[in-house]
Amino acid sequence: MKVNLSEIFYSIQGEGQLIGVPSTFVRFSGCPLRCLWCDTPYTSWKAEENYIDLSNLIDKIDQYKTKYIVITGGEPYLQKQQLIKLCQILKEKKYHITIETAGIIFCSLEIDLLSISPKLSNSIPISTKERHLQEKNRLQLNVLKKMINETDFQLKFVIEYPQDFTEVLYLQRFLGVKGDKIYLMPQAKNQEELQNKQEWVIDLCKEWGYRYSTRLHIDIWGNKRGI
Repeated sequence: MKVNLSEIFYSIQGEGQLIGVPSTFVRFSGCPLRCLWCDTPYTSWKAEENYIDLSNLIDKIDQYKTKYIVITGGEPYLQKQQLIKLCQILKEKKYHITIETAGIIFCSLEIDLLSISPKLSNSIPISTKERHLQEKNRLQLNVLKKMINETDFQLKFVIEYPQDFTEVLYLQRFLGVKGDKIYLMPQAKNQEELQNKQEWVIDLCKEWGYRYSTRLHIDIWGNKRGI
């Protein structure tokens, strides 16, 4: 079985409840979305193809000094069978598994944390073709409901404008989740953007009982690949 793998690297988790934890990142290539601010266009807008045997991928994972694995993308669920098998093997090896997903495709998995980032309207690109694709695919409400009943989860929302909050509130009420499951995270590709938005995003968290997530990797290294 082969996996379309964009990259694998050892770093720290930069977002959400496990922020700062040394982790191995396994980034799948391929995504049905076209987010305007996508920070990994090499997995989506122009998805790379780099197929590797699953056994070789496991060997690479085992070389790193952590039991925390983050399977990300692109959209990992796009490669369902490969994802299922990979998670089975990693659980047998006693790894802690986080999957980062847009919440648009579902399959049942044995994992530890599902990090779901539903895409708000601020993700819709301007060009006609990609705009239609994004509007059609970005929110799959039935999939989100299944996911939050599957395992431990967090909902991470990329915030570009203060008015994005109304969409977050709608989804919270629709899904019936508590505020402490929701992280608001500034849309930022560099330190300046992160700093310019963080204060008013934090104010929203304080007002509504959400959690704030910085993007620690952006704050430290900027928008670089493999960190």
